[in-house]
Amino acid sequence: MKRIFFLIILSTLLFTTNVSGQLREMQTDTVEFFSYEVGDTTFVFSQLRVILSDTIVKLAKEIDDTKTVILLKNRNFEVKVSLSDFEKNVNNDYWSKKMLEKVLRKAESRNIVNVSKIRNRNMQERLEFIIANLLKKGQCLILNKRTNEIMPEIRCQYYRFGVVQGRRFLVNNILILETIDIRAAANNIDPIIKRIEIRE
Repeated sequence: MKRIFFLIILSTLLFTTNVSGQLREMQTDTVEFFSYEVGDTTFVFSQLRVILSDTIVKLAKEIDDTKTVILLKNRNFEVKVSLSDFEKNVNNDYWSKKMLEKVLRKAESRNIVNVSKIRNRNMQERLEFIIANLLKKGQCLILNKRTNEIMPEIRCQYYRFGVVQGRRFLVNNILILETIDIRAAANNIDPIIKRIEIRE
């Protein structure tokens, strides 16, 4: 008979304090990161991702600008923003400024600039954080390409996964962007609690 061992690593406490001082249970989900087999036994190692906050952000219904920047484009959604809002949210580091220069050059001859096609890895990394900030502020317009509907809102989650903290953005429960914002030092994380589940 084959047995499966589930090892879940809990790297943070599952409770936090709300504004009234009462404990409230935090939202979690489990992410499997590897498994291996020894004979008839499978060991599955998973880690708990803790949702630190979960908010709904109202999105733009239209873009009040003659110039538009397409931030993300896939088979389900198209995410865009005005050129002026994009420019205001670009950081002052070297690669962000180089990306902005490229966008502004293209915007001189066209009304729509698609930055989702940028191939430079350094620019792609900066772009992810620009998009995350714009989504969090509700400055983006998101088109559902399957229904041709403008989406009214997006779900923004701050999460913790081991020593990593970041943000997740979901539309209709479909993940469209995930960022890693912080990698905490190993000696700063909470004590690790392990739970093993054995299923036969």
